[in-house]
Amino acid sequence: MSTESKFSEAAVLIGEPNASNRETYSYAFETKGFGKVKVVALFPDFKDALKQEPFDLVVCDTELPGGDLCDLVRDSRQGKLHPHNAFAVTICLAPAPTQEILKGTMEAGFDKVLFGSKGQRKLFNVIGELMKGRQTFIVKTDYVGPRRPGLDEPFPGEDEPKTVKTPNPLRLLADGSTREDLDQVLVEVAADLNMKKVESHVEHLLWAIEKIKNFTGVRDMDGEIRDVAGQIIDAAADLNARIDDQALSHVRDLCDVLVLVSTRITSTSEEISSTDLELLPNLGQAIEVAFSQGETAERDAKLILESPDIVDKLVRKSVLGVRFY
Repeated sequence: MSTESKFSEAAVLIGEPNASNRETYSYAFETKGFGKVKVVALFPDFKDALKQEPFDLVVCDTELPGGDLCDLVRDSRQGKLHPHNAFAVTICLAPAPTQEILKGTMEAGFDKVLFGSKGQRKLFNVIGELMKGRQTFIVKTDYVGPRRPGLDEPFPGEDEPKTVKTPNPLRLLADGSTREDLDQVLVEVAADLNMKKVESHVEHLLWAIEKIKNFTGVRDMDGEIRDVAGQIIDAAADLNARIDDQALSHVRDLCDVLVLVSTRITSTSEEISSTDLELLPNLGQAIEVAFSQGETAERDAKLILESPDIVDKLVRKSVLGVRFY
């Protein structure tokens, strides 16, 4: 990697448990011209940094104590921490290529994984390679990150994995973009990521509800129904969190009810209530109508939920605790 690249404005986060390595990395990055380098030794500090500050490059060791690195990076890629960090160039350092680490880091969405001391020595070469070009990011209900073999198939119910324009913060800064230019790019791509996640969740929710409908009445399918209901909870909860448009506030209400009904299905150890199973197709219909392009989408979705039959089911199951009107 050329030391002439303009990285004085690049923000780097390093998570490294070894004190000697922390000193080495700090010196090496400063020597290469990186002007803003933050080095932490513990997982909670690493997590706080990803939540509170935007970074262009993240380098982290799997042995950072205090938490699960792969789960954290997965959340970061989904935009659940600082939204700009979803697109940070993110490199994992690991002691050895175990099956657990290979699977976990791939599903988390790292740009690259380096193993052992040999991998550490290649770090700046890899940063230079990633600066030149990154894999296109795909967006699915359960994944955001570089396109990878085995991850580029659509999640059940999705038409296809969606893609977002993948910014390369290091490249942009090296080419002379200002921090303000880069921030504007990241704001636009984060908004696109959010919308693609919403679309993926809606597609998956409709599939999951139809799947449960097909299972209903079939003997010995309660386990499969509970599994799919768990997927509904995850997708509906994240969909709810991503909707900040007041015009779609009615969709948040729908998500609340989907989560409540699906939680009842997953939490009961007894026979699943037929009333809860009957509610799901109606809620799916309301979701589908709510995201249609028609001018009356909001009104039509509310009419479905406000129908006497649906309200009666909600009241009888004591889940009518949200606003529809």
